Amino acid sequence: NMPEMDGYEVCAYLKAQPHTRHIPIIFISSLDTAADKVKAFKAGAADYIPRPFQLEEVLLRVRNQLMLRSLQRQLKSANQKLAHANQELAHSNQALSQANDKLESTYQTLAQLNQELTDSNHQLFQRNREMSRSNENLMRLNDKLERQIERRSAALNQLSEACASFVPHSLVRLLERQKLVQIQAGDYSKAPLSVLFLKTPGFTQIAEHRSPHEYFLFLNSWLGHVNPLVTQYEGFVEHYAADSLLAVFPERAEDALQAALALQKMLNREATHFFQEFDIKKENLNLNISLHFSQAMLGMVGDQQRMQSLLHIEQVNFLQRLEAVGRHYGTQIVCTNVFFQQIEQHQRYAHRYLGCIRLKTLTDALDFFEVLSESDLSKHNKLEAKERFEDAVHDYQHKDFSAAMQKWHNILERNPNDQAARHYLQQAEQLQKALPADWLSCH
Repeated sequence: NMPEMDGYEVCAYLKAQPHTRHIPIIFISSLDTAADKVKAFKAGAADYIPRPFQLEEVLLRVRNQLMLRSLQRQLKSANQKLAHANQELAHSNQALSQANDKLESTYQTLAQLNQELTDSNHQLFQRNREMSRSNENLMRLNDKLERQIERRSAALNQLSEACASFVPHSLVRLLERQKLVQIQAGDYSKAPLSVLFLKTPGFTQIAEHRSPHEYFLFLNSWLGHVNPLVTQYEGFVEHYAADSLLAVFPERAEDALQAALALQKMLNREATHFFQEFDIKKENLNLNISLHFSQAMLGMVGDQQRMQSLLHIEQVNFLQRLEAVGRHYGTQIVCTNVFFQQIEQHQRYAHRYLGCIRLKTLTDALDFFEVLSESDLSKHNKLEAKERFEDAVHDYQHKDFSAAMQKWHNILERNPNDQAARHYLQQAEQLQKALPADWLSCH
């Protein structure tokens, strides 16, 4: 009952438009006569709901129309697909008929080719038998060649491993070579390096009381404990002697210090079975290590028939002298201040200042330190008296012997086993009595 254009006209108009004619239209009206409903359906209505209405009923009728619309679309789509399939089937039938004709012709051709192929197969069979016999002979030759190659490869691997025991891979990399066979006499590398010198004075006495066979067996067994620790911390042994060795650590100074602490721990705690095996008293073996950082040249000397590595360091005898001083002071690990400066946060390592040392080859005296580890039984006492001990050393260097001796007396009362304090005390007593006033503090 709308003005100008009522619902019936609106419905008829929508059904007349191509883009809206397929949309279902549901009438909701207060008119409830059969004539009104017929008029609506004639105008194109899909459904008619009289007022008053229930919301659930409206929703249900809307769902029904949506469902019908969906089914109509599906049916239309299915019809289109069916028509298309029928058309394709007609084309396929036509193509199949043509293919059958061709197939018949092809069959005749194939029959002829099959006969020819049978003849060819017979010839190939004869050739395959000949090839099979040739392949068997070739496989026997290949097996023989592979066995020869395996023997040669094993021999080369053994040779490479044997050469690596004389020239470590770390040295090859340091000389900027990729392979061992590329090394030539005269190859060298000049760079700052951390160097570790290890000495075991007790080995000399062992050699005197053992047969050569027993001594070399003992020595190699000992190095079998030492070398893995050096390698573990990115180092390699450059030189062996009867009771000492020299190891190079090209990467970091801290690697050398970690290796020294590991060697000390191994000797003091973990090598008990080693000493028992050779019936050696542990107290007869001392391990003394000195550490230094310096510019060095490391290269190969000799000729192509016989070469060996050579480490040339500016203070070539400095490490040996430093080790001897540390041994005299009763400490197992000593290092220079130059070495300590290469380690970040070196305060993490327990240490104390021992003094300074000077050689003729050195322009200036070098300070050196004692490094303490958990395996050092007197570590706690030494650290407790560290400040007092270092003050005493400074007093000693400034010739204030009385003040120094008083501090060392106090240290020895608490720790009689502090050999460095006892050594300094004895030396101060002698100097106070005998040495002239211009005596140099650094020796």
